[in-house]
Amino acid sequence: MALTVVSELEEEWRDSQEHILEAYFAIASSISALIHRTKKWLADTIGEDFYTVTSGQPMQTVDELCNWSERVIASYRRSVSSVEKDSRNSIIRKVQDYIAQNPGTASLQTISSSVYLNPSYLSKIYKLETGEGISEYTLRVRMEKAILMLEQSPEKIYEISTLLGYQKPSYFIHLFKKHYGITPQEYRNKLGL
Repeated sequence: MALTVVSELEEEWRDSQEHILEAYFAIASSISALIHRTKKWLADTIGEDFYTVTSGQPMQTVDELCNWSERVIASYRRSVSSVEKDSRNSIIRKVQDYIAQNPGTASLQTISSSVYLNPSYLSKIYKLETGEGISEYTLRVRMEKAILMLEQSPEKIYEISTLLGYQKPSYFIHLFKKHYGITPQEYRNKLGL
């Protein structure tokens, strides 16, 4: 559509200040509405080009209008991309906080419920942003917590297993050995506990 407007301006109204100004106001109005919908300030989003809007200096040529429009649209796109990135980072932090606070009960379902997202969508975003799956991260947090518990608490290995969300101690022992190369008991023995 923008190409159609520009083409029409260049072909039929190249010398019409009125038509150039009309196209400028339509574009400025549309961009303003889009920016305000994202709850951002126009000046923050489009930078120096904001002053073109407020100065009252109309565009003189179709080329000026095209260049201004391209810069403003590029600024808007960067702004939207930044908002989306911030939103994703916020989700990642919430997921990691949830797992840290609930290592024994954290599952994809409980995590996705805590951040109000569909489990498959959350998995996709998490993997895209961190390069690691949620289950991999959860396992890593549980194993780090297991090390702390083995070092600092008197609980038996089967009790630690249960606290970390593993119903079968044998499965916990298997995962621990796979992760660290030794069993939980061997780790405790190595520490002299």
